[in-house]
Amino acid sequence: MNPQGISIKNENLLFDTVEKYRKAVENHTFKEINKITCSIGASIHNESNEIQNTIKEADIALYEAKNSGRNKTIIYKK
Repeated sequence: MNPQGISIKNENLLFDTVEKYRKAVENHTFKEINKITCSIGASIHNESNEIQNTIKEADIALYEAKNSGRNKTIIYKK
């Protein structure tokens, strides 16, 4: 892992990786709140693109996940 986070360039691998985290949250029982779910949006960063644009793309994917039923993983499609 690089110091800035996980670097994944393949959409399927990215989906599988973040989906694992979403399912871990969904299946965990938290002491104070019991069960929760989460939605995750992600995007693959292209070195020719500004990092701010990649973050915006991930944010768009997150809102798509929330607006389409929640408790989902969505990868931004370019």
